[in-house]
Amino acid sequence: MPLGLDAAARVIADGATRAIDLAAVNGHGFVNNASVGLYPLMVRHRQAGARHGWPKWLATIPAAWAALRRLPRHRLHLRSDDGDRTLRTPLLFVGNNRYALERGRIGTRLALDDGTLCVFAVAAQTRSGLLWFALRALLGRSDPARDFAAIGACAGLLVLSRARFVDIALDGEVHRLRPPLGFTVAPRAIRLCVPLSGPEN
Repeated sequence: MPLGLDAAARVIADGATRAIDLAAVNGHGFVNNASVGLYPLMVRHRQAGARHGWPKWLATIPAAWAALRRLPRHRLHLRSDDGDRTLRTPLLFVGNNRYALERGRIGTRLALDDGTLCVFAVAAQTRSGLLWFALRALLGRSDPARDFAAIGACAGLLVLSRARFVDIALDGEVHRLRPPLGFTVAPRAIRLCVPLSGPEN
């Protein structure tokens, strides 16, 4: 959507729409992604810095360091149509549709209406290993076979944990949910106004 008021009004007047998927966990919807572990912890620390009046980019630096110092390692049991798997991971990522890992496309999605969930569970268990993985991922040189304890796409996912509550970031907002965490995706549940020649992702 264009940022200018006149251009945005023209998009609305043209009436072009596109349907995209809506993912959810335990009834809480998300459009982009959800994560358990390191990222929600970092967001909590970043929010504390923001309360002191720090800009977001500055608050992220000590927040990331504080999260790495604690380095949560969640023992989770994943159940999907591909079977069951138990693993320990510092970061479980569930995307609404498939996220690319290739260099130059990291963080982009191959589609917004494929009706699938994209699951990554980081394998690194140490601070140095996690930092090395993050650097290679930023350069588009991650190795799925080595860097992830689980990776794949599914129509639904159930995550079981022995914890009473789990902090989970949904599109950057942290929620505390009681497991099990049931992830679903509603195909083409949201209709958006889009430019006639707008981008696909």
